[in-house]
Amino acid sequence: MPANHANRRTGGLGSLKAAQPNHQVKREFVKDEGGLFMSKGTVKSELVSDQDGSEEDQDDEEEEEEDSEDHGDKDELDDEIQERIDDFECPYDSSIELLPSYPAFHPAFKQVEHDYVNIIGKAVNQLQKAKYRDAETVRLAEEGLAIKEIKYALGTKVALIGNSGVGKSSVINSLFDTPKLASEGSSGSSCTHVVTEIRRTLPNQNQPFAADITFFDEAVRRLILQKHLGNYYRYFLESQEGLDRTTIDDNKTLAMTALETFRALFCDLDEFHNDICAKTFLSALTSEKDEQVLPQLYDWTDLLLSSLHADSGTVFLQASTVEDLADLVEPFTRTPPALDEETSPPAPWPLVQIVKLGVQSAFAKTGLIVADLPGLSDTNTNRVRATQRYQRECSFACVVAPISRVLTDNLVEGWLQDAFERWGSNKALICTYTDVSGGVPKHEL
Repeated sequence: MPANHANRRTGGLGSLKAAQPNHQVKREFVKDEGGLFMSKGTVKSELVSDQDGSEEDQDDEEEEEEDSEDHGDKDELDDEIQERIDDFECPYDSSIELLPSYPAFHPAFKQVEHDYVNIIGKAVNQLQKAKYRDAETVRLAEEGLAIKEIKYALGTKVALIGNSGVGKSSVINSLFDTPKLASEGSSGSSCTHVVTEIRRTLPNQNQPFAADITFFDEAVRRLILQKHLGNYYRYFLESQEGLDRTTIDDNKTLAMTALETFRALFCDLDEFHNDICAKTFLSALTSEKDEQVLPQLYDWTDLLLSSLHADSGTVFLQASTVEDLADLVEPFTRTPPALDEETSPPAPWPLVQIVKLGVQSAFAKTGLIVADLPGLSDTNTNRVRATQRYQRECSFACVVAPISRVLTDNLVEGWLQDAFERWGSNKALICTYTDVSGGVPKHEL
């Protein structure tokens, strides 16, 4: 779904009733100096029943014949109005949507939250300042601190399934009514490198947008590096003779994923400045677990995380605008486009387990957690496996595909079948690119 379509109001089809054949539609407009415009960007419609009997219909026809000479100008005006309606694009505004009937959306809920935290805070403060202290007062103070922070439900995780470039990020931006919340690509290449959850505000978040970036622990990081080094060694430095073509192709894919990973992590080092330097350095490997190279990779990884202030395993970022947050998060989740340049910084995304984005959105208050996942056909096997692992944690799945491919793409059919087998009725199909030529993504036109 492209950006200009993601923000377009599609309307709630389920709430509309079909008009009867004899019904007419009335529209109200506001005329301005620049011409005719719809009031507040909306069309007000009212179905008018026409069931007053044939006699009344006959009277209306006679009156129409008498006034036909005066209708020429009115018809031209109606044509102009209809033309403007056809060309009008009403931007989506989540504030005009009816919120679900959850207690969290009641106007008094925020006040109750505030009062709860305030009361508990005062009680804890008094207990901590009390001159008389015993085991009971200490216990009460500790319990008060533990419950002072409101614990919300974990939420329902929703996975968006589809290839890279089909519009998953645009769907998220539309659902949360926040353009640029999820990265959108225009070339068909992968724009989602790590699993990214979009959810309600995070703990300790005091700005409109926040991100909690969690890295794999040290043991897992070392296993990742060890596996990539082995994959590289088996394809580039071991003989492929005697292997079938499928195995050779699989080995090559894994080896190229390893090379991409090493280049992303260590591109600021002379040893991995470009592909030639990387292959030269790795040509000295003596085994899949080279005792000299592997420890060096461990040390470089630790230095990288230290430079990113991620020694604790997490990085917490906040910003007042979504654009500012995107600028802060991108270095952790994307490979620089010009990786061979002297100034290209390293990209730690291969070591990132998950990114959680906290947003202040009406949709987020429903408790739904929507995941922006790497595409299942991504050439990088790391990203595909990360998507497959996360899907096992989800309770609902949405298959996302361009509308032009819904009936013809075997992958879409396979994903829908897999979604049915895994999630049963908890699945949906989202069609994107309905506003471009033939429903085909712009990068394929």
